[in-house]
Amino acid sequence: MTGHYKDKLQTHLRSFDFKSLFVEEMGWDIHHGETNTIHTSESEYVLEPVSQKAGYAVWVCNSNSDGEIPSYPERRRIEQKITKISFEHLIIFTNREKTEQIWQWVKRIT
Repeated sequence: MTGHYKDKLQTHLRSFDFKSLFVEEMGWDIHHGETNTIHTSESEYVLEPVSQKAGYAVWVCNSNSDGEIPSYPERRRIEQKITKISFEHLIIFTNREKTEQIWQWVKRIT
């Protein structure tokens, strides 16, 4: 990986510009799916489609009502619900201030 390419990737990551990261830099397709609202016992979360490649989808999940990234158990509940929409996926959880992100991928064995 060249220094220039690595710098571009880091810039997209730091600016939370996931669409540019996946589509422009990595060559994935734009995900034309709908934004999904996931309801759990604790809160409501909006998952926005980012990109897709060969049936694999990337979603961004915005913060909970407190502006924080959901707890691990809550992230698992969100992941289980989005699986009904896209079986193979990556969810990027972000906080309101765009200072923290957690990438969650669950390996599927069929």
